[in-house]
Amino acid sequence: MAVVFTGIAFGRPRFGDAGLLGAVITTMVVVGVGYAALGGWDGLLQKPAPDLISHAATPILTALSWVIFVRVGHSRPSHIGLWIAPMVLYFAYAFARGAVTREYAYPFIDVNAVGWSSALIFAGAMVGTAAIVAAVMLGLDRLRARRR
Repeated sequence: MAVVFTGIAFGRPRFGDAGLLGAVITTMVVVGVGYAALGGWDGLLQKPAPDLISHAATPILTALSWVIFVRVGHSRPSHIGLWIAPMVLYFAYAFARGAVTREYAYPFIDVNAVGWSSALIFAGAMVGTAAIVAAVMLGLDRLRARRR
């Protein structure tokens, strides 16, 4: 994410490409949605600043960047696969790493604590959420393109 937004800040057009930026935005929005779904937004303003920034402010501001940085009408249905790929790859990595180290980054995917079925259901729900977010982003881009 930092590399993509740094590229945009330095005026590198390819970093504002719908395919690339859409993947970053989809991932960050799903982080915010997942955090909210797990109850993380309860008492959010009383949480430490890093928690507030990474799980609430960043997903919201990243979602707004779709409207600001992506040229209208440049997203394609084929981008949806690109946009959900980081989420799929993350879970594949997390489960593979956890199988080797027996340590998991989050308790809801810790197969030692919750079992494979619960961890896979959670991962599937997050990937499904990413697909919905990606479809909404594509739809918004199409709507904005028609209004031009």
